[in-house]
Amino acid sequence: MSNMFSVMRVCLALIGLGMAALVVCALAAPSKSTPRWDLLVCCLVALAGAIGGFIALRRNRTSTLGTGSGRRYWWPAQRSAWMGFGLFLTIVPVLLVVFATSTYSAEARRITDVGYAISEVKVHKVLSSEHSTNQRTRNTTYSSEVEVSIPFATGSRTV
Repeated sequence: MSNMFSVMRVCLALIGLGMAALVVCALAAPSKSTPRWDLLVCCLVALAGAIGGFIALRRNRTSTLGTGSGRRYWWPAQRSAWMGFGLFLTIVPVLLVVFATSTYSAEARRITDVGYAISEVKVHKVLSSEHSTNQRTRNTTYSSEVEVSIPFATGSRTV
């Protein structure tokens, strides 16, 4: 029986590590290019743990059916709260994967190709400038519209 518990611990650890790695990968680089192999590998690790745990539970269940142990249900009485928590922990990575695959754009690809660099630009002229203060919160906002020259690989462009 202790062998089954150690197998279940390993399977639960695989599921937890796969889901944690999935969340970290999705949050660390949400706008990577579309073949997201890192997310696929994380999902496969979690899936391997889930399949291994399911197989271990089925094997243990079939081996103890004939012994008449008297226990009909293996799940604890407070299963609704734990199932809600488990569903929440399952839905969060799924939403992060959907977000990570839907936020990709061509502009994000160009930014990642450059290496997330911030470069200097030359301001040619200030077209307009605005200052506003919110009376209720006392927040001050400055807004300026400028004409700048942005350096690209093909040459600089005035925007």
